[in-house]
Amino acid sequence: MYTLRPQQVEFENAIRTAFAQHRCVLATAPTGFGKGVVIADMAMKAVEKGRRVLIVTNRRQIVRQLTEHCQYAGIHCGVVMGSEEQDHDAPLQIASIQTLKRRDFYGLETPNFIIIDEAHQEYNAYAKLLRERYSSVRALGVTATPVGPGGAKIGHFDTVVEPIKNTSVIEAGHLLRVHPYLAPSEPDLEGINLKSASMDEVGERVQACTVYGDVFAEWEPYKHMQTMVVLPSRAVCAQFHRIAISRDITAKIVDGTTNQDDRADTFSEFKATDCQMLLGVDVIREGLDLPIAQCLIDLQPTHQFRVYWQKLGRVKRPHTGQESAVVIDFAGNLWRHMVHPDQDPPWEDVTTGKTIEEIIERKAGIRCPACGSKDIYGPIDGQYKCEACSEIWSTRQPWVCPHCKEALSPGQRCIGGVCPNCNAKVSSTPVKRIRFENGQIRAVPADEIKRRKKKNEDSEQAEWLRWVFIARGWNAKQRNSGNCKLKTLNWCRAMFEKKTGHWPRRGLKYLPDDPADWKRAPEAVYPHLRQRTSERVEAPY
Repeated sequence: MYTLRPQQVEFENAIRTAFAQHRCVLATAPTGFGKGVVIADMAMKAVEKGRRVLIVTNRRQIVRQLTEHCQYAGIHCGVVMGSEEQDHDAPLQIASIQTLKRRDFYGLETPNFIIIDEAHQEYNAYAKLLRERYSSVRALGVTATPVGPGGAKIGHFDTVVEPIKNTSVIEAGHLLRVHPYLAPSEPDLEGINLKSASMDEVGERVQACTVYGDVFAEWEPYKHMQTMVVLPSRAVCAQFHRIAISRDITAKIVDGTTNQDDRADTFSEFKATDCQMLLGVDVIREGLDLPIAQCLIDLQPTHQFRVYWQKLGRVKRPHTGQESAVVIDFAGNLWRHMVHPDQDPPWEDVTTGKTIEEIIERKAGIRCPACGSKDIYGPIDGQYKCEACSEIWSTRQPWVCPHCKEALSPGQRCIGGVCPNCNAKVSSTPVKRIRFENGQIRAVPADEIKRRKKKNEDSEQAEWLRWVFIARGWNAKQRNSGNCKLKTLNWCRAMFEKKTGHWPRRGLKYLPDDPADWKRAPEAVYPHLRQRTSERVEAPY
């Protein structure tokens, strides 16, 4: 049986307080805080009261970790996952969400309490689970990153509680301090939208670019630390592995194609220090509990703050003899997100305030061409499927075979590079090599990040005002001439994104703080600028 730390008790009490007013509660705590132990403790107390509990997560590795926690707490539990032997009579069931969907919850009694670990993943499946399948059952979601894709809020929970902050856990000594080091340059990713681009696309660009600073030379002072290397694609991962082996570094790859036995053997070797480097793309990026890892090499650029924060959490768990961890950033993510690993994450700034459904509705507005329904599946490889009539259609430029010049029809796929129409093998592009240039990493203190973040915020505010003033001037001229072609706030946001590479953050002002800056916007064109500086002026369109 576990003995909870005071902060874990406080975390559990905050959850119980939230359940007094809400049915579905999302609780967030830092990576490495011990959320799995809290889950096991809450499940044990619910089972002791005669209730049936269902714990759901999205990864096989996490299912095994939760099973170990619950068995250590003395709970009789069943596992619903793949070929695992099931025990439907157990009061506690630990399940993979993929298996539950595939088996349509066959044989499971309705639980009294649902716990979802890594609740920011598998959004649609969890939403259907809580809204349709178990619409009256109390549910707890647990995560270290309470935001969905693109910064969307997780809408199927009624409230979010964050009683424990990252800084307080570090000060209590339950998480390591992280020393970030930054490469002298970052990959040239101009023209790639890191929010929507695939990791293969980013990987191709990283392969074609120059990495300033020899990764292995910079890692040399920290080679006594067990190291994780996060890479943008499997192709880059394979290339990095070959370079590591050529330098007599023991490295192993773990990705989605690695079978479970080999994966378990690799993790065991890493824990036993027989393997110095653990390479991966997505598998090792989140949900992996390996406290022995104390060094992270980041070669995976991302605009998703939750992905960046999850990666940092891999090396923050304390281990025997370690006082701090090291992150070597070759992807530029530290400057991209402006948050030091030892700071509290600004979830209110990175969250859009809209649910994923609202974002899809606003961005896509997609309807089935056959029946007009908005209930669709997709996109998968650019293809959508209607939930109502099962219509499948594509909204992107179709793939065309260079041999027979035939495009793939809806629902048709190219498997293994073989055209399904003419069975011709489509040759793949040659793999480019990462080039290394001389350079040296440097330590980045938290104060420098704060100063640079303030400078970036000021420049973003000036850029936003620039486009707002241009739009207002244009609209004034259009109204005077009797035209109705006005520039909207969305036009300002689009121009801002085109210039800066990202959507404007919330909280940007529509007026300068200093009246001296108003000279950039003549009062003859902008009469609203005569108002008080303390009065916030919304855009007149």
